[in-house]
Amino acid sequence: MALAARDGDAAKAFQKISAFQGDSSVTRFTLIRVLVSTGQQNQDQAVLTCALDAFERLKAKAKSPLGPEAYYDIANGYQELYVVGVHNDGANVFDCEETVTAAFRYGERGAASGPRALTNLGNLYDETGRPVEALSCYERALAIDPEFGMALGNKAMAIQTLAPVTQYPVAHLIQAHQLYEAAIAQADSVAEAGLDGALESFRSHDDDIVRYVTSIGRADRLDLDLRHEPYDDSALSEFVRFYTRFCLKHDLYLNTHLADRAAEASIGDEIVPLLVTRLGDSDERRYVDDIMFRFNEILESYMTARMALVQSQYVCDDFC
Repeated sequence: MALAARDGDAAKAFQKISAFQGDSSVTRFTLIRVLVSTGQQNQDQAVLTCALDAFERLKAKAKSPLGPEAYYDIANGYQELYVVGVHNDGANVFDCEETVTAAFRYGERGAASGPRALTNLGNLYDETGRPVEALSCYERALAIDPEFGMALGNKAMAIQTLAPVTQYPVAHLIQAHQLYEAAIAQADSVAEAGLDGALESFRSHDDDIVRYVTSIGRADRLDLDLRHEPYDDSALSEFVRFYTRFCLKHDLYLNTHLADRAAEASIGDEIVPLLVTRLGDSDERRYVDDIMFRFNEILESYMTARMALVQSQYVCDDFC
């Protein structure tokens, strides 16, 4: 079957998959998952495409519900197909929209299989330029297993990436450093679940943070306790309190959750781009102003949509 797919005979490969073990859909889906794994290991686009196409054509015929492990494997197949397309064909996320959408869809269904699946889903969000949503996945993974090394390290990388566009970049770098240290302390967990070189990558990124924080004279803060007291929302109106708690629960703030979710530092939108222009360069300033105008439009649209969503969930005499 893999040979037929590599030879470009997708119809012949699909026929072989459909006929595999007679009417047993379980064994056919097992075969598809094996083919996906084979395509991943060999970065074979033809095998991956064939296996995933077969899955899409046969999933409606499954005689019993597919478990999260099956969806996890399929999501990994779509994610690998995206990675192969980007690295081998020079594609970008916009060229691979259908592939990425399928990876997200099956990744959420496979998330129930455990922290590894959630971490992989977070990696996909990160790879496609959605690090805030990646953080949410890493935190969901750590809620299941607080010592899962790959989730700790990947969360640190996402926070390190976002640090320059937050209100408190140094504090975020310190948080990333502490997460890297926690991941490195779980070396066995990282080695078991991560790709080759993951641990070395975490150490390298951590070294960069330590050097930078030391160079600006703040090395004494690397072990700072970043936890905050819970936010006191007793003075808020009923709706504002509902709005705040709903946004925190569903990760609707553009915020890296520097502190505990219920702390004041976790409330509000703190991620903003920092754009630096040269003094006296009017053309550059004009371009930057245009970029910021468009960014603010996007942010305002997001905040308006968020308010509409919260209002749709809030029951009172005014909104019934």
